[in-house]
Amino acid sequence: MNRDKIRNTAVCRFDKRERVYVVESSLLDICTGMADTEEEAWEIFEDLLDTMYIKYLEGRRVGQYQKPGRPRAGKVELHARVKPDTKAAIFTLAQSLKCTPGEAVDFLVYQRVAQTSPTALRTAAPKRKAKRAGTKGQKSAR
Repeated sequence: MNRDKIRNTAVCRFDKRERVYVVESSLLDICTGMADTEEEAWEIFEDLLDTMYIKYLEGRRVGQYQKPGRPRAGKVELHARVKPDTKAAIFTLAQSLKCTPGEAVDFLVYQRVAQTSPTALRTAAPKRKAKRAGTKGQKSAR
């Protein structure tokens, strides 16, 4: 768990539905600060992050960190052809956030989604295929 990476990639947005400010990081989505003001939301986020970090150091499980040490990334590879300036900008952003280029891209996407569709950031249960009634164990008549 890298507290600085999580803190540096946190995004603050206003949730119109809940009518509160929300601070979240794409790197640790279970750590969320919500409050009536932006400052209070950041304060809550910082407090929660510090508490989670202490618990992590004590060997307790926090979010994706199921055991001490570096967690599996749980990421997929993405290969894209971009302009040299775009690549340089991603690496510069990654350095300023003190994270990897992939985490910088995650941050940019998360930030963009938060600006355009805040409710899309809520995680939903994966949709399951609906079973047709009366078809279990029956062969098709075709």
